[in-house]
Amino acid sequence: MRNLQRSSANLAALTEDTRQTTARVNAILAKVNSGPGTLGMLMNDSGLCNDLRVRAVGRLDSLTADLKKNPRKYINREIF
Repeated sequence: MRNLQRSSANLAALTEDTRQTTARVNAILAKVNSGPGTLGMLMNDSGLCNDLRVRAVGRLDSLTADLKKNPRKYINREIF
């Protein structure tokens, strides 16, 4: 009987912790979604997100081309 009471108390505490955590996460997500901050702008402005994606791909292509052209600039091997 005591084990059942302890299990019930533990389950109640876990449920309360989960409720509090869910409330905090919801509050954070609401701030991000409605706020003018960086995360809010990225989530709500598809043009900005697409622009960042295009720039990232362009820089990655540039880095890949430079790596192929100048591999020793990025990779240094010494055996002895």
